[in-house]
Amino acid sequence: MRSGVVARRWIERVVLALVVCGAPGCKRENPAWGESGPDAGTSDTQPGELSDSAPGSTSDATSGLTSGGGPGTDSGDGSTSDALSSGPAPTTGDATGGPGSSSDAAPTTATSATSEGSTGPQEPATEWLINYNDEAACDLPFWCHPQGELENGIPIKTLAAECFEPATPPPYELISLHYKLWGVVGPLAESLKLHVMSSDGGAPLQVLESRALSEPSLATVGEHALQLEEPIVIHEPRFCLVFEGGAYLVSAMGMAIDTSSAHAESSYVRVPAIGDCQVPSFTELFAIAAESHGNWCVDAVIRELL
Repeated sequence: MRSGVVARRWIERVVLALVVCGAPGCKRENPAWGESGPDAGTSDTQPGELSDSAPGSTSDATSGLTSGGGPGTDSGDGSTSDALSSGPAPTTGDATGGPGSSSDAAPTTATSATSEGSTGPQEPATEWLINYNDEAACDLPFWCHPQGELENGIPIKTLAAECFEPATPPPYELISLHYKLWGVVGPLAESLKLHVMSSDGGAPLQVLESRALSEPSLATVGEHALQLEEPIVIHEPRFCLVFEGGAYLVSAMGMAIDTSSAHAESSYVRVPAIGDCQVPSFTELFAIAAESHGNWCVDAVIRELL
C-alpha cells in the first residue's frame, strides 16, 4: 500500500505527464491553446487511422454491447458482482497473473470444456488477455491537465491503445473486455468509442472495426466490464483495443494506468491536438516522459473459432 506522502510525491513528478512537446520527455509550462484551438475535425486523421466515420463504426447508439455493471453492481440478492453479464468471464488468481496478482506470467489459453475421451461436441477455448499487473495499482490517469491539477483533465480528444498478441491463432473473436476510467470531464459518452486495430508488433495501424460506447453508464468513473453480444472476429495475430474519448472544450477521458506495470510495446497514446499536449501519432507511454510509466488498465477475453 502506497503511503499518502509517497503517492503525493509521485504525482508531483508525473503531473506534467501529457504536458509535453513533440520530442519525448520535453516538458513545457501549462497548456496554452491558440485562438483556433485544437483541430477537432478530420484533418488530424492519419492514413489508416481513426476518424469519426471509421470503417465499421456505429451511429450514436451503442451496438452489440452489454454492460456488466462494473464493481459494486447490485445482483438483486443483496450481493455485488464484478462479473461480466454473460459468457465466459476472466479467471482471477495468481496462476494467470491477472488483476490482484503481482505475477508477471503471461495469460494462458483456457482448455476446452470437453474432457479428454468425451464424445460430446468440442467447446471453443477462451483466452484472457492482460498486460497490467495489479488492479489495485490502477491509481493514476494519463491525460492532459494543468500543472498541479491532476484531477482537472483538459477537455480534449485522447486515444488510449492497449495491444495484445494472443497465443490463440487467428481467426478468433473478441467476446468481452474490461477497462477502468480514473477520471471523466463533461459528457464523455457523446464521444466515447472502441476501435479494434491491427498491429505488426508495435503501435496500432489499421482500424478493423469500431463500436460506439454511447451508453452513459459506460463513461463513468470506475471499472467497466462488457460482454459483446455481437463478437468481433479478428484475423490478425496481434491487435489493439483503442479507446477514443473526449472533445475540445467539451469532455475528457482519463483512462487509468497501472503504475506498477512495465510491459513494453503494448500501451500507446495519441492526442491529436494543437498545443503542448499534442502527441500526433500513437506513441508508447514509456516514451512520453521517463518518469511516467505503466500500462493501461484494459483486459479482454477472446474465443477461438472452431
